[in-house]
Amino acid sequence: MRAIAYDQHGEAGQVLRLSEQPAPPAAPAAGQVQVRVLSRPIHPGDLAGVESLPGGLRQR
Repeated sequence: MRAIAYDQHGEAGQVLRLSEQPAPPAAPAAGQVQVRVLSRPIHPGDLAGVESLPGGLRQR
């Protein structure tokens, strides 16, 4: 599985990185479901936290 992560605030194109993560379990447990997501949009609010814009959460 791939994930996009960051460990410092700044311009999204400079601080975001793509990494491989361990694959989730092969099958969901009882009472759970597994959803495959092929793509997802990036909401401007998502970038506010990365870029530490006003209104976004600031890392301490």
